[in-house]
Amino acid sequence: MANGIFYHFKEASVKKILIALCCFVLLASLGGCILRPNNTSNNTTSDNTSSSGEQSSDSSSSSGAQAGGTSNTSTPSDLVITESGFSVSSSGYINFGVGVQNPNSDYSVTLFTVTVTGRDADNKILFSDDQYMAFLAPGQTNFFAGTAGNGTAPAKVDFTVAVKSDYYWTKDSSAGAQYVITNTSEIVGKYGGTQYTGEIAASNDQGVGSVLLTVILRDASGKIVYGTLGYADGVKVGQTTPFDMSAYDAPDHATYEIYAASTGY
Repeated sequence: MANGIFYHFKEASVKKILIALCCFVLLASLGGCILRPNNTSNNTTSDNTSSSGEQSSDSSSSSGAQAGGTSNTSTPSDLVITESGFSVSSSGYINFGVGVQNPNSDYSVTLFTVTVTGRDADNKILFSDDQYMAFLAPGQTNFFAGTAGNGTAPAKVDFTVAVKSDYYWTKDSSAGAQYVITNTSEIVGKYGGTQYTGEIAASNDQGVGSVLLTVILRDASGKIVYGTLGYADGVKVGQTTPFDMSAYDAPDHATYEIYAASTGY
């Protein structure tokens, strides 16, 4: 058990370091119009309950579905969490997935923060982690994942999204990075690990380079029960690049989905 906890903690740390490195590069290179976003944030709460479903392979070929009802204003509207969910690992950490929508038709966002707050049955805060996510095109909804917590299993988790600086909004009406994900597989290992494999190609020049990949698991009712992330490097237009992602302590689920987002380099 001690080895399992150490490995999970190590993997969670590596994920956070990778995300932090991406954000450092963004902070060093971002440009664009400086705009004033609304100061409020959007949040959802997920309880630690889920129904089990039969495992199955379910290919997904999207960089995130674009939702309707976008706004066209002189000041960007707040990002919206469209859905969220999590499961608790054997070591007490949570693996979560969230859907985030940019409701603006004329602004893109290059960096935003999802705050993950775990609470006990009495609503007392057990932990609060900031997770940095990158790139949403105008009108785009995409999915992101991560690991959070301190080893104490929460009864429920709150998810809040915010853009913490005007600098990260850019006047923009482009479609953003687009990808095609094909030939996906879910391979369940003998010792509790699961591999997610496939191939990815960029559909436009904005999608080339390093790509953040997110696996979302859902139960039979369609509720998110798990999320994990990985990367594909050297992605090109019109040429597929293979990828292989690992998931640990994944709960029973009915379907899986794989999403892609540009890291900006």
